[in-house]
Amino acid sequence: MSNNLLLQDLIDPLPPQPVSWMPQTLGWKVLFIIVMVGIAIWSYRIWVEFNRDRYRRDALRQIRQLTLDHQALNMPDILLRKLNIIAKTTAMQAYPTQDIAALYGEDWLEQLNRTCHEVDFNQPLFGEWQRSLYSPDCVGWDTNSLHQLVSAVQLWVSSHKKEAQ
Repeated sequence: MSNNLLLQDLIDPLPPQPVSWMPQTLGWKVLFIIVMVGIAIWSYRIWVEFNRDRYRRDALRQIRQLTLDHQALNMPDILLRKLNIIAKTTAMQAYPTQDIAALYGEDWLEQLNRTCHEVDFNQPLFGEWQRSLYSPDCVGWDTNSLHQLVSAVQLWVSSHKKEAQ
C-alpha cells in the first residue's frame, strides 16, 4: 500500500485572486493626477529653459570649431572677423529690440561691457581687435593675445545678461 492513496482524493486549493494595484479610493487618484500635472509642468519649464539658451550653446560650439580651424590654418584675420560675427549674432539673438548690427568699434565694446560684467572690454586688447577688423592686415596678433580674446568672447557668450522678453 502506498501513501499516495490518501492524497488521491485531495483537491488543490484555488490560488487567491490577484490584488489590483489601482487605487480604490478617490484620494489616491486625485493625488496621482496632481503629481502627474506637477511633473508635466516641471518638464515643460526645463524644456523652455533649455531652448531659451540654445543660441548660447550654438555660439560656444561655433567658437570651439573656429578655434580648431584656426589651429589648423593659423590665419588670425579670419579668426578675428568670425569671432566678431559670432559675438554680434549672439547679441542680436539676446537683444532683439536693440540695433546691435549697426554697432562697431568702441560702441560695440561698450555694449559688450554693459551686458556682461565678467569681462572688461575696455582693455587695449579689445580695442585692437576692433581696429583689426577694418584694417587690411592683421599684424601683431600672437597666440597668447588670440587665446585671451577667444576666452573673453566665450565668457561673454556664456554669462551675458539676456534681455527680458
